[in-house]
Amino acid sequence: MFGYLRFLLAIIVLFSHTGLSPEWGNLGATSVTIFYMLSGFVLTNLLNKLDKRGDCLIINFYIDRFLRIFPLYIISLCFYYLYIIIKNADLTTLSLLQNLTLIPCNYIKNPTIPVAWSLALEFQVFLIMPIIYRNKVLFYSLGLISMIIFLASNLSYLNKYTWAYFKLTGVLFIFLTGSIIAQSKVNIIKSYLAIFIALISLSGFFFVEFGFIERGGFQSEVLLGIFLGVLLIIQIKDSRRLKFNQELGSMSYSIFLIHFLFIFIFGDYNLNSYFFNLCVFSSSLIFSILAYYLMERKLNNWRINLN
Repeated sequence: MFGYLRFLLAIIVLFSHTGLSPEWGNLGATSVTIFYMLSGFVLTNLLNKLDKRGDCLIINFYIDRFLRIFPLYIISLCFYYLYIIIKNADLTTLSLLQNLTLIPCNYIKNPTIPVAWSLALEFQVFLIMPIIYRNKVLFYSLGLISMIIFLASNLSYLNKYTWAYFKLTGVLFIFLTGSIIAQSKVNIIKSYLAIFIALISLSGFFFVEFGFIERGGFQSEVLLGIFLGVLLIIQIKDSRRLKFNQELGSMSYSIFLIHFLFIFIFGDYNLNSYFFNLCVFSSSLIFSILAYYLMERKLNNWRINLN
C-alpha cells in the first residue's frame, strides 16, 4: 500500500506546482510532510531488518540509500542541465558542485531541481539515522529539541517558512515520528506516542485556522500533514502488499524529481491550463515508467539482494 500512497502524494505535489491547489492552502506541502514521515518509517524498517541479521549495519544501510536516491537524481539532474544549456542560462561550477552533492540543496537559493531541497533533508536524515537509531537518549532528545524549534516557529519566534518546513532542525521530529511508528510493532507505548503527536498537531492546526495563532508559511499544511501521516502510516503499515505496489512506489520518485522540468518546458508555450496540466502530468508519468523499466527495477533488485 505504501507504493500507492507515495504515488498519490507525488501526483499531489506535481499538481500543486502546476497551480492546481485549493484556495485553502498548498496540499503539496502537506504531501511533502507525509513524505518526511514515510521516510523515517522506511529508514527504521530497513535498520530493523539489517540489525536482526547482524550484518554490517551502517555499510549496507548507506549502500541501499545511495542506490535509492542518487542514480535517478543524477540522471534527472542531467536532463535539467541540458534544458539550462539549451536556454543559455547561467551555469556555474559552484552551483554544479552544490547540486551534485545534494546535501546543501535546502540551504542554497533555487537548486537546479527545485524539489531537491526536500530530498536534501531526507539525505541528511539518512546520514544520521543509523547513529541515533541505536542511541535512544539521543533519539528522543533530538526529537524533543526539534519539536521545540517547530513550536517556536509556529509561535512566530522563528521564521515559520524556514524552520517549520525547510530546515532539518525544525522538522527532524516528523521523520522520527515515522520511525516511532515503525518501532511500535514491538512497543505499543510508541503507538500511543505517535498518536499523541498527531493529536497535538491537529490541535495546532485548528488553533491556526481559527486565528488563535498567526498563520504563516506552510504552517497549517505541515500540521495537517503530521496528523494525516500518523493516521495513514498506522492504518496501512500492516496491510497486505498490493499488485504494482513496488512499481508505483518507484515511479513516484521519478515523478517527484522530473515534473518541474516539464513545467519549465511546457511553460515556454502559451497553453491553456487544462492542456498544460495534462502535458506535465503525462510527460512525467511516461518518464517515470521508462526510468523504472530501464533502470530502477534493476537497482531495486540489487537492493533486495543486498538486504
